Amino acid sequence: MKDLIVVEYSNQRILTTKQIAEFYGVTEKIITNNFQRNKEHYISGKHYFLLEGKELKNFAHLNLRGANYSKIRSLYLSTEKGVLMHAKSVNTDKAWLVYEELVDTYFRKIEEAPKQELPVYFNKQTQNRCRLNEKLLPRGYWNVETEMVSQACTLQALQKELKHWCLPSGSGGKKWINHLRKIDHPLLPKARQIKLWVPNLKQTSDVWIYPYALLEYFRDWLRFEYADYYEHEYSPSRMIGEQIEAPKRKRLKG
Repeated sequence: MKDLIVVEYSNQRILTTKQIAEFYGVTEKIITNNFQRNKEHYISGKHYFLLEGKELKNFAHLNLRGANYSKIRSLYLSTEKGVLMHAKSVNTDKAWLVYEELVDTYFRKIEEAPKQELPVYFNKQTQNRCRLNEKLLPRGYWNVETEMVSQACTLQALQKELKHWCLPSGSGGKKWINHLRKIDHPLLPKARQIKLWVPNLKQTSDVWIYPYALLEYFRDWLRFEYADYYEHEYSPSRMIGEQIEAPKRKRLKG
């Protein structure tokens, strides 16, 4: 169980009904029947999430690779509190022992981990702006700049031009949303604009935010497709000693 692959949805670690049944030593039908009998006690977003349609398809593609979910019309994901509710319904020694182990080795890992500081490449103003914007984000959403700050120091292509006051300005946000439009991503309609702080912290501006189900896909895109563009097309056109020139705008290949 310590090697259980972490799967998250809406910023919470979750388990599928199949996993809960396997862990508790019962059938999926028992877990489903218990849920249906006590459904009035389960709260969506607190105890479980119900995925259907394109949202289910996208989630399964990103997180449940190797599993055959093509014929399933709906999928229940249980949070830590939902898994506790199922332990109460099953009410066997094994279920309670497994639940305690899941809390210690899976669910609580997020809460017990020390809060990761933003990279030292960025000054306090940038760090504070990202923290302020994180508080403004609706639950289950993220934005490109804050995520790029957390990922930038792991990407060699971006490290060359990191400045204390901002990210490398390769139009990452614009390229990301254009990429989603180009492939007609099923979760694109869930993206929306809200007011977030801009670098000078004197005003807010309309910024695109995206559902959490797109986050891992964005990280893959950032690490491979965007970083490749940035390193081989955008960055060389700008770096002349210490001087930064205006970028040569080129289309991202592929």
